[in-house]
Amino acid sequence: MPRDKLPQDEPTDHMMEANAASIIFISRRRLCSLSSKDTRQEWQQALDELKNIDPELVDVCVPECVYIGLCPEPNCCGFYFTSDYNEQRSIYIDLHRKCNEKRKK
Repeated sequence: MPRDKLPQDEPTDHMMEANAASIIFISRRRLCSLSSKDTRQEWQQALDELKNIDPELVDVCVPECVYIGLCPEPNCCGFYFTSDYNEQRSIYIDLHRKCNEKRKK
């Protein structure tokens, strides 16, 4: 059914194609706590499905603050100041350290 024939808030099926770089980029925006709850849940569901195909790709799909090490938003949600943030950031850094070690071999 064409999207314009449904009410704006009506759920629809969604199909997409994206390369790894696009998936990582989308994750940085859509996993941010400032994204709507529905958006975060839907994107997390997509990543959960993708994990069955490419778990290493999903491991690097993190919010922008985890990726760059600080919150770039003018109105920070506060996640950056939590222990959960510190844990996610530490895991992310360790993952990159391991990848760099593999490349050097």
